[in-house]
Amino acid sequence: MILLGLMFAHAAGQISTPATPRPAPATKQALICKTRQETGSLLKRRKTCMTRTQWSRAAEENGRAAQQLTQDAAGRPADQ
Repeated sequence: MILLGLMFAHAAGQISTPATPRPAPATKQALICKTRQETGSLLKRRKTCMTRTQWSRAAEENGRAAQQLTQDAAGRPADQ
């Protein structure tokens, strides 16, 4: 019975609930999804989703790794 009375009082606006401030949403970047074909399969595909910042960071890291591989292989004979 008390619960029913509280429900009616709240519905009538007699009981106010304190407003809780919502935290400002962090600046979210939209996800960019790319699908690539699996090596060795005609049908298998892998989907990868990252933000624009993550994609650019991955591209930089891959570029550095490729450059390092090229530099390391440049001084070695072809049979090794």
